[in-house]
Amino acid sequence: LDSNTEFLDVGCGWGAIAVSFARKVGHVAAIDNTFERVKFVNIRANEYGLNNITPALASAISLPYPDNSFDHTSQPPG
Repeated sequence: LDSNTEFLDVGCGWGAIAVSFARKVGHVAAIDNTFERVKFVNIRANEYGLNNITPALASAISLPYPDNSFDHTSQPPG
């Protein structure tokens, strides 16, 4: 992982993984299907001064990104 890494956090919840990885990678796309969580991740990123997190309201079933857009992906177990 380096400053060129594109990371996708699927089911980002409250943003713990997104924030952790944003400190190590170039960009984190953090998606969740709950508006309140996405809004919270945005607030959390701003509070930590992380401008490389892009929270989005989206479904893991139909990702809003082209194939091969990310180097690494995190997703909830199950």
